[in-house]
Amino acid sequence: MESLGYGLHELPPRLPYRRLSSNASVESALETDQAPLPAQGGPLVPQTAPRTTKTFDSARQTRTLLVKETLRWIGTVIFTALIVVILRIYEAKRNFPSDQKTVFNTIITALILGWGLNLFVSHDPAEAKHLAAHGRWLTMSQEACKESARVVRWRILAEEPHTKREADLILGIENLLNVCALAWESFKKPRIVVPCILWLLFNLVSIAPPLESVLLTQALQLAQVSVASISLTYTVDDGKTYSDTYLTNGTPNASNLKSYFNGKISLGAEDSQARAHTYGEVAKGGKICEQYEDVAQVYKSTNDPPYFCRRTPGKQEFAYRFKEYNYDDSERMYPSFTKRVITASSGVCFKYTELNQTLGPDLYNNMAATNYTFSNSTYNSSISIPISSDGWTATTYIYRGIKPPHLATANSCGDRCMWIWAHRASVPKDDTSTFYQCPITISKVINATTDLQDVPNSVARIAAASIALQGRWAGSVENKIWTQYQFYAVQSLRLSSSTPWETHFLPDEQAGANMAEFAIRSLATMAERNPSIQMLGQVPHLGSRLVIYNHWRYVVALLACIVGVHFALLVATAWVTKCVVVTDDSSVAIARLLNGMTKGVQGNGTLFPGNPLREAITEGQGRRRDDGEVERYEQGEGQATGETAHASDGVVYGPVSMGDGNYALYMGESVKSLKQWQGGRHPNGKFF
Repeated sequence: MESLGYGLHELPPRLPYRRLSSNASVESALETDQAPLPAQGGPLVPQTAPRTTKTFDSARQTRTLLVKETLRWIGTVIFTALIVVILRIYEAKRNFPSDQKTVFNTIITALILGWGLNLFVSHDPAEAKHLAAHGRWLTMSQEACKESARVVRWRILAEEPHTKREADLILGIENLLNVCALAWESFKKPRIVVPCILWLLFNLVSIAPPLESVLLTQALQLAQVSVASISLTYTVDDGKTYSDTYLTNGTPNASNLKSYFNGKISLGAEDSQARAHTYGEVAKGGKICEQYEDVAQVYKSTNDPPYFCRRTPGKQEFAYRFKEYNYDDSERMYPSFTKRVITASSGVCFKYTELNQTLGPDLYNNMAATNYTFSNSTYNSSISIPISSDGWTATTYIYRGIKPPHLATANSCGDRCMWIWAHRASVPKDDTSTFYQCPITISKVINATTDLQDVPNSVARIAAASIALQGRWAGSVENKIWTQYQFYAVQSLRLSSSTPWETHFLPDEQAGANMAEFAIRSLATMAERNPSIQMLGQVPHLGSRLVIYNHWRYVVALLACIVGVHFALLVATAWVTKCVVVTDDSSVAIARLLNGMTKGVQGNGTLFPGNPLREAITEGQGRRRDDGEVERYEQGEGQATGETAHASDGVVYGPVSMGDGNYALYMGESVKSLKQWQGGRHPNGKFF
């Protein structure tokens, strides 16, 4: 059992046919119980008038449309939810392997394709199956967009009279050329021309000329554009830096921390002193650090500063977080950040005031120096500073040990702690200067699990004293004196310190802060420049990252647009067609309706092209001679009359009363327009 349309059900029984005389009409045959006698050349009608009737119910038709469109809308909601879930999952992953990028693209493409097919695929399962079986996916999409227009066109044809030319074009409105022709043909009818132009501007594949259908047109276009635009709301970027990595367990490259290296050559403790100072000077990023309150913040930081800093009253502390690298990352561009951290800190510094100064040899009689005596309330002492390392408006850092730092005893304050001095010269020189004695401590590497991950005590001591080291000794080879100095001058009294390590115009605690900060910079540069060794850890890999533009605003707007427009579309389609009978879209059903339009040519003009045939129908003409001239005859007669007969400009689609409350669908000049029916809608009832 098959459907005749959205509101008609069951087919009438198959009947034998006989030929109708050329001057008789189908209507006359349908109005009698017996068909007219056959005559050669006339149309075929059933031998017995088809008195089987089927009931049309506009409410049933509307429900059928709503059920089909609602199921499709639910599919849209499901696909929308799946797309959101996939985007959320991959966004939460942050960085994922490159092979998962292909998986993501495959999943999201399949969902968008399914989404689009659900929105625009044909209602007819048999047609969709046929097109899919032949690989005509583009045709499937096009046919789906045309379907709404095919439903709405019956409302268009039923609303008001149209010329036969217009009616023919409206029946083929899925063709954009027909849309252009319809706009040209109806240039005096804004109700038709304006929607045609809008449709062409939006470049849709179907058209809804009446004014109330413009919203439907725009809704379809908006949905199509939204589906196509979803892929423009996000991107999958390939990784380039440390923020684009994901980690796997393995054996990454880590810094060799056993000493300061010159290339791949490990330097001895004495040879390391000059390099330790140089590394503190050339550390990348200048004096730029990220503030932290506790070490846990260092672990959790997603940034990659040269080092971290914490300045609190009584203690100045600086930290470095160690990194690990992929074996293939020779340039060390995308590290993984470990939880191994080393700190350099300054305890409370002792402050002394200059008592006196004299020129002469230094304490070891090695060079010309300024000999200072200084004191505070509890301690008095003296110190010599070579003239080459001293000056007014300058800060000189001093390592006072006789032995190198890693062997120092008197100037050490622990296994990993050194006493470092600073002299802040007077401004001007006639005023008294100030001395600072600060304990600089290098911590063990926090969270180190093997000796390879820790910094040896000898390296820690050299780093602690690095701000004052030159790598040069005085005295003799047999009796080396490793007291060393580094001098930093102020270039302008109107400015703050002109070098990072000058202390004039700064708080007293700045001397100790400079010493500790210089030490951590030296260690950080050592870790960055020393050769690598492999150890167990987490290997960083450059991955891919899903980036959602503008914090999901575009995605949410598009998804809401599609779901909302689709819902509006199903309601609008049902509303537009609730007043008319929607004829099945089969060629046979449409051919049956066109009988009223073509009766003017009777059995003639079977080889006429479209335009000449429409002219012949409109003008009541029937035969075109070989010379191109048309022989005229009155409609309903089989002979030429020599007179021109013009049909009325009024083709309408709708029911025709067959008597006894029965109707037949018809398209022709004698059909009432929609507004002429009671309530402005086609009647419910029995249809042949």
